[in-house]
Amino acid sequence: MSDPGHPPIIPANGEATAVRFVAFVLWLLRAQPASSNPTRPPSTVNETPK
Repeated sequence: MSDPGHPPIIPANGEATAVRFVAFVLWLLRAQPASSNPTRPPSTVNETPK
């Protein structure tokens, strides 16, 4: 996706940095268990029923 010579969190342009940062934050939120996020019920975290 990015050049091996560049760190993955610092792409060439600033817009890609913002997109990558947002994707990273969303990934962290998904990686956390639902119990660690009390402000958001599990029904909004997982929109698809199990």
